[in-house]
Amino acid sequence: MSTIGEQTGAAIVFSLFVLIGNPLIVMVIMGYMGYRKRTSFLAGLTVAQISEFSLIFMAMGVSIGHVPDSAMGLVTLVGLVTIDAAQAAHDVRPQEHLRLIDGPFADHADVQRVA
Repeated sequence: MSTIGEQTGAAIVFSLFVLIGNPLIVMVIMGYMGYRKRTSFLAGLTVAQISEFSLIFMAMGVSIGHVPDSAMGLVTLVGLVTIDAAQAAHDVRPQEHLRLIDGPFADHADVQRVA
């Protein structure tokens, strides 16, 4: 537990990069390709986490001695934070997504309500 506690600062930085940086990169690329802002935003949400494969890959590195144990704790913590935050972002209603994309004063009457 002390390994994860020592890695909290770095985990926050990496988590913010994954949660904010990755979606922004995808949104810019998709915007350049001509997709609408909403489509780009929703696609960006899908990459706002590290995959479970990262944990497997790091465990293999630790087991053969190429990666220190502290790095495994860091990746585990970043994985927990980003997977949980990405799931929470997916659970938000479409109206809330549109407010983030277009601003709070845009009219979104054409969006169907989700129960």
